Formats: sequence, C-alpha cells, structure tokens
Amino acid sequence: MRKSLFVTVMATIACGMLWILFLAATRQSPVLDAGEMVRVEGGDLVDPNQSGRLIKVAPFRIDKYEVTNAQYARFRPDHQYPEIQADFPVTNVAWEEARAYAEWAGKDLPTEAEWEFAAGAADGRRFPWGTERRVPPIKKAHELDRVGSYRDNASPAGCFDMEGNVWEWTSDEVVASSVLLMASANGAHAAAAPKKILKGGWRQLKTSVAPAAVSERWTLEATTRSPQVGFRCVQRMQ
Repeated sequence: MRKSLFVTVMATIACGMLWILFLAATRQSPVLDAGEMVRVEGGDLVDPNQSGRLIKVAPFRIDKYEVTNAQYARFRPDHQYPEIQADFPVTNVAWEEARAYAEWAGKDLPTEAEWEFAAGAADGRRFPWGTERRVPPIKKAHELDRVGSYRDNASPAGCFDMEGNVWEWTSDEVVASSVLLMASANGAHAAAAPKKILKGGWRQLKTSVAPAAVSERWTLEATTRSPQVGFRCVQRMQ
C-alpha cells in the first residue's frame, strides 16, 4: 500500500515537472495573463490623422492597467527590476518584445483606433477624463508610479494610465507619404523604416509636464527601448 502511494506521488511530481518543461520550451502561457481587462463596445471613429477617414472598430477587451514588471517577468524570467517597482509599468521594451508578450498571454497589441476608443474618443473628449486640461502632479515626464495611481484619470471604459505613466506601443505604424530615401556608401538607396505609433504619455515642457490629448501620437522605430515606453494588450471578440 505504501509502495503504491509512493509510486503515485512520484509519478504525479514527474508529470508536473514535464509540464513545466514543456511550457518553458514552447514559451506558452499556462493561462491567459491574469491582468484585469475591461470590455469596449467599439463603433465608428473619425481619424483626425487621415483627413477624417472613418474607422470601424469591433468590440474588444483591453487591459485595465499597463503591463507591469511583475507580469512581464512571468514571460521573461530574466527581466530584472527593483522589488519595490513590481507594480510599476514595464519599460525599456522594444515593439517586438511587447508583441511577443501579448502573443504569449493570448492577446495582441491594440490598434491606434482601439486604444483611442478605450481612452474615450468615441464621445469626442479631448482627454480620458473629459475636456478639462490638467497639470500632471510630476515635474519630469519620465517619473513613474504604480499602475492605477492616478485614479482621477480613468477613461469611460474604466482604463487607467491612458494619460501617463508611460507612452504605450500600438500595433499601427506610420509610413511617410513621400518615401524617404537614404544614400548608402555604394550609391544604392533604401527606404526609411516605418515607425510604430505610441499613445497616452506625458509631454515634457521646459519647466513642467503636459498631458497628451487622446488623438495625439508619438512615433518611434520598433527597435527603440525607452524608460518612457511601455504597453497594454487587447483581446478581440470572436
């Protein structure tokens, strides 16, 4: 009886170890990322960056908060950060790394239109909280805090930090209307790499910080890693 119990316990442990090794080898999340999400119904959105083009957005779910250091470390165990910053937004993550995390978590990066919908663009508000311009309670745009710290900045959908802490990667990119060409040493030419669109950060002024409007965007090359750049994820309704 005891021998049978011992064999059963050892077999269970072995199966558990094999499952952990399988997950590590395939880089698959055992469950969807635990971050809380909110539902956004979608609809029609006028794109101010493309001559008023109408964009149709299907219903989706989006992370309530920016992805944190602790969440990202589940995907990248080698990700290091001060213990006190476990709930701070993860930064210094290139676009491909953010996209890889989203895929691992069973999600995706939001399009610019999805991000704006979640931030409150559907009812024409300039900022996630409304039309009133507020001065952020910091002096430098790179100053970060725990996700969800700015409770008064919540969007109508219930998302936090869509104005600060960090700029957030989206899945969209900007391609110059007239292709830029760069001369190489041998006289050949190559097209400039398109830049990815980021949303929701704070803009640094000379002596203060200003909020970026919901429609404003920042663009960076996908390989950029910045202490002011993080991300959140979406799940699209099937």
